[in-house]
Amino acid sequence: MFVKLLKWEFRQTGRVMLPVLGGALILYGGALGAQALIQLIAGAPAWLDVAGRMLYALSVLTLIVCSVAAFFYGVVRFYRLLGDEGYLMFSLPVTASQHIGAKLIASCTWMILSIGLSFVAGGAEAGPIVSTNDPELQELLARLWPGAPLYAGFFAFLLVSLVVSVLWMYFLCAVGAQWGQSRFAATVVAYIVSGVAVQILSVAALAAFAFAAAYSPLGQQMAGYFLANPLAALTAWVWGFAALSAAVAAALFFATRYLITKRLNLA
Repeated sequence: MFVKLLKWEFRQTGRVMLPVLGGALILYGGALGAQALIQLIAGAPAWLDVAGRMLYALSVLTLIVCSVAAFFYGVVRFYRLLGDEGYLMFSLPVTASQHIGAKLIASCTWMILSIGLSFVAGGAEAGPIVSTNDPELQELLARLWPGAPLYAGFFAFLLVSLVVSVLWMYFLCAVGAQWGQSRFAATVVAYIVSGVAVQILSVAALAAFAFAAAYSPLGQQMAGYFLANPLAALTAWVWGFAALSAAVAAALFFATRYLITKRLNLA
């Protein structure tokens, strides 16, 4: 049943995201065509080249905006799930975890797709792809290869952070839903309060870490290890933050499920 729910979620979100992404890609294709046409025009004025580059930048920016739109659209769909729509959806033989998971997967997929397309579009302006037989490229890859675990950890951290950002908004929607008819205002208040609390806790954690690193024997040993093995230490830190983010994502997931099942009685 979860697979059917996931297909339905992609079908519903695709009705909005596919036209949005399609429009952005059409704009991007038009920008590439305009640049190619400008290069064919002999003695084209400088302002025309600037206009073509601005159109190209606008098309890339539009793809980036699509990822933001996918984020907010996913949040809106989850917000609706906790309202009148939820009484119909939760009558299906699907658990609250499956509802959360389906919306999370669909939202993150559209966001990753939009971000990936923006990177591809932005990288196209950097020039033609260098052949893998290029000695300079091989030398560069040889230098970067020892840091491959670091890059993988950084990518994992970004991916998990994306999931955390979506689950955080789901959790706030579930908190706001505790106030019934005032749930939108309650969600906004919860967002503001939680944002301030996170900032305070982050500053406190950084201050405690800086103090421990400067004055505790363990902190000094860690600083010495970092100076002696910067790549290994940084890799461990990045993977540690990725694991911590994954733990936060799991906590938000289960907290949201608890609020839906135990507090709202929707499932």
